Amino acid sequence: MAIIANVYFIFPIYATLFGMSINDIVQMAVIANPFVHDLVSMIIFSLLPFNIFKYTVISILTMMSYKKLSYLFKKG
Repeated sequence: MAIIANVYFIFPIYATLFGMSINDIVQMAVIANPFVHDLVSMIIFSLLPFNIFKYTVISILTMMSYKKLSYLFKKG
């Protein structure tokens, strides 16, 4: 869902706000990542790894904090 939101909502909003095109956003990604050549490769080599990492970290933090806070949820 995050990738779909980025491609269809977030990137067009950024492009409109900053007066640029989606292609300009892709060109910025090309500078940062040499594997990026177009929108699809930007999704595969930039957005996908970032989202996998982000949601892995969030899941681990949630599991660790849930163990310590679960008594509050079970108490009510």
